[in-house]
Parts: sequence; structure tokens; C-alpha cells
Amino acid sequence: MWGRKALLAAGMILALAGPLNAHDPLDARLDMPARVFDPGLPGDVSLGDWLERTLPARVAGDRRVSGCGAGNANCVRISFRILSRARSLTLRFDRKNPRFLGGSLGGAELEAGPSITSLADLPKRLSAPMRPLPLICPERTEPQLEEEYAGLREWCETPEGAKHGPARAWFSTGLYLMHRGAWRNGTKIGNWLECDRFERCRWVAYGG
Repeated sequence: MWGRKALLAAGMILALAGPLNAHDPLDARLDMPARVFDPGLPGDVSLGDWLERTLPARVAGDRRVSGCGAGNANCVRISFRILSRARSLTLRFDRKNPRFLGGSLGGAELEAGPSITSLADLPKRLSAPMRPLPLICPERTEPQLEEEYAGLREWCETPEGAKHGPARAWFSTGLYLMHRGAWRNGTKIGNWLECDRFERCRWVAYGG
């Protein structure tokens, strides 16, 4: 169970939020029945356990907890990076009361989806494709794409036919990422994120 431990240890930035209410800490909320936060959730599992079951197994290790910004002293925000789906998830909770305030699902390479108003809708939202934004190609290159079954490969190409600039590929377009990185004159360069069909991802460095 990472409800109490992993969120309070793995990549969590409590300093950004300031001290939590000592009489009602965040880990106490994660131990509460999930149904307390949404009537559509089960009452026989804690919120922390429900989130563990609901989020993709390959969520990145940096779960961050912070405040919700100026003027929102009674709000605490939990953010997750889901590398295998090229997106991030943010959930906001009331700091004083066991109440879900809403959330969002988005990514730098994806069109933002509608706000999350119900935790019960989260599984459906996580499994839905999101429309990728077009690649921004360097000068003198053109975006190219190749559809493959349910997926898509995208890259930038010079007039001479060399790959040059950002590239990415999806097993399922807008949902399961295959890889993301960059080319320079036909050679892979820099750090590439490479994932398999089971959402196991790794960073691979190319010298170029």
C-alpha cells in the first residue's frame, strides 16, 4: 500500500505546500474509505489503495504534493507523471475536510481534456486517448507520419530524406507511448524515452 508511505516518501515535495494540519494530515485522508470522497467509489477500500489500483502500473516515481497556489490555503494538490502515456494527472483535495475538489489530465504534447469533477470518472478518463499536438519541426524540415494499426509514428524530415528534429511513436495514438526523442541528420541524439506494450519505460541516451 503506497497510500500512506509512497506518497509521503517517493518524490514528494511537501515543502511547497507548507505544514499540513497536524490534526488531519494527508496520510489520514489516504487511509479513509474511498467512498467518503465520491459516492461512486467503493466503501471497502481506502482512497490510497483505490488510487494504487486505478493508476497505470508504470506511473513515474515522482509523485509530488504541493499547495494549490496563492489564495488556496485550504487546498492540497497531488500530481503524478505517467510517462508511458505522455501525460500528467493532478488531483486536488480540501486540506481541512475529506473532499475532492477536482483535477486535470494533460500533457505538453497532448490537447488538454475536460476537467475531472468526479473521482469515479478517473478510470475511464485514464484509458481514453487524448489528441496529440502536432510536432514542431525545425526550419527546412517537414512533419511526416505513418499510421500503424491503432498507432502512429511521427518525425521531421529534411528535403534530402533525413530524419531531423523531434520524433515520437504511439502503440495506440494518444494513449500508449512507444518512444519519444530527437534526430539530428538521420542519427538519434540525446535522451529517448522508450516503452514497451506493457508500459515499461526506460530512458536511453544516444550520443549522436
